[in-house]
Amino acid sequence: MTAPAIALSQLESHLWEAANILRGPVDAADFKTYVFPLLFFKRISDVHDEEYQTALAEADGDEEYARFPQNYRFQIGDDCHWNDVRAVASNVGQALQRAKRGIEKANPETLYGIFGDASWTNKDRLPDSLLRDLIEHFSRINLGNQAAQADILGQSYEYLIKKFADATNKKAGEFYTPPARLMSKPSATSFCASRSSRNVGNVASPLPTWRKTSTPRKSAPPSPPPRKSGGPSSGTPTTPSRFSKTFP
Repeated sequence: MTAPAIALSQLESHLWEAANILRGPVDAADFKTYVFPLLFFKRISDVHDEEYQTALAEADGDEEYARFPQNYRFQIGDDCHWNDVRAVASNVGQALQRAKRGIEKANPETLYGIFGDASWTNKDRLPDSLLRDLIEHFSRINLGNQAAQADILGQSYEYLIKKFADATNKKAGEFYTPPARLMSKPSATSFCASRSSRNVGNVASPLPTWRKTSTPRKSAPPSPPPRKSGGPSSGTPTTPSRFSKTFP
C-alpha cells in the first residue's frame, strides 16, 4: 500500500511542532540538537521498512531473502529500529541513545556521527514523558520515500534551519552542523534516496567532507541465496556501491 504524500507545508508545520514540544526544558538554541537526530532516525527507519516490503515483493514473500543486508541502504540492528524505541515505556532516552549508536556502528562508513553527541539520558532535561510525547509526535507521519520525497524533506530541513535561527537571533548558517548538512539541498537527494533510486542521477556524496577516513573498509557481505522458484525471473541482485551517488 502506497503511503499518501505529505505536503511541504504539512511537514514543515509538523517538524516545527516537534521543536515546540521541547520548548521550556530545552533552550531554543539546542532545538536542532534533538530534532534533527530524531528526523534522521525516523527517516532511516521508514525507508528501511519500505525496502523490506520491496524485497519481500521481489522474492514472492520469501522473508529470509527479504532480510538480507543487500536489500537495504542502511543496516538497522536488533532493537535499533524506531518502533523498538517507541515501544519503550521507561528510560526512553537510554533506548534512543542505544538505538542511534547501534545504527552508527552498523554503518560506520556512511553514518558515523550523523546523530550527534547530545545527551538523551538527562532526565532532568528530557524526562520519559517528554521523550514519549516527542516520539509519538514523529510517529504520526511517514517519512519514507513514498510519503516524503527528497526535495520535500530537504526544503523542510531548510525551513527548520531558518526557524531555529529566527528563534535565537542567529544566522541560519550557524545551524548547518556537518551531520545536519546531509539534509540540505542538493545533498538531501542523496540522504533520502531509496534503494531502488539511489543509483539514478549524479549527486555526489557529501560524506567524504566530514566523516572519519580511518574507519577500515568492511569486506562485502555474502550474496543472498537464489530466489524461490516461481518468483521474479531475475537472478541474485547485484550489490550497489554504497554511497556511490546518493544518500537515504
